[in-house]
Parts: sequence; C-alpha cells; structure tokens
Amino acid sequence: MQLNELYPFWGDIHQDLIDTIESLTEQQLSMRPAPPLPSVAEIVIEMVTEVRFYVGRLIGGNEYEAPRRSDYETARSLVELLTATRELEEVVMAPFSREGLRAVRTVPSNPKENRPESNMSVAWLIWHAMEREIYHYGRIRQRVQDGTRGALYGHSV
Repeated sequence: MQLNELYPFWGDIHQDLIDTIESLTEQQLSMRPAPPLPSVAEIVIEMVTEVRFYVGRLIGGNEYEAPRRSDYETARSLVELLTATRELEEVVMAPFSREGLRAVRTVPSNPKENRPESNMSVAWLIWHAMEREIYHYGRIRQRVQDGTRGALYGHSV
C-alpha cells in the first residue's frame, strides 16, 4: 500500500518538514526555547525514533537503533535521516493491501511482555506513526515561529 493512499497529504506534510529543516541554520536547529524544552534537532530525532519503532519494528519486525543526536548536527544530516525513515516506511508498507491493514501486531514487540489486549492492527500503528509525524512537525513549526518572534523582539535566535 502506498502511504499517500492512507492519507493523501502525508507526502506534502513530509515535504514541508524537509523544507523547513533545510531552511534552518545549525544554531536554529540546536536552539532551545527554555532549558527543559527540546531543540528542533531533538524533536526530529524523537520523531524518527517513534516512526522507526512503530513502522520499522512493530509493523515490519525490523531491529532498530534510536539515532544519536550527536550524529545529526546539520540540516543536511537531519534531512537524510528523515528521508531514510520515509523510505523505510514505504518499504514496510508496500506489501500491505487494505485487508492486510487489519493484521495484528504484537505490542510491545517483545512476545515475553505481550498482553493480548495491547496488540494493535497495522492500520492503527501506521496511523499513529503518521499522527506522530504531524504532531512533531507542528512542534517544529512552533519552534521556528518562536525563534522568528524572538529575533523580531531583539532576542538571539
């Protein structure tokens, strides 16, 4: 199944995310609006980790390792990470038909920890991954807007 069959504008949102990340400087990527809040780069890493877990691990059954922030200091490296994650989503979802979306996956992915009531359908897992991407994109847009407003009012960006 193609990702755009599930939600036709998902590709547009993903491209907007890529365009936003590409437009940011390294300083903007690492800026935190306040000490406990994550930077844009950290939000991207969080999003990628979640998507790779839901799609790559739970749906696709692949092992995954959460990306380390220190490996992604530039906009280019973050865009490459987002692009590779999108490619993983496409590969994992390609074999599924509409009926296949009803297949159930073990959640958590370790069968020893599994409880039947925690299992989820592929449709729910991919929808949740999409929702997380949209949510994190909104957080990133807010950081960009906050940074722009700060610059307008004489604060460092």
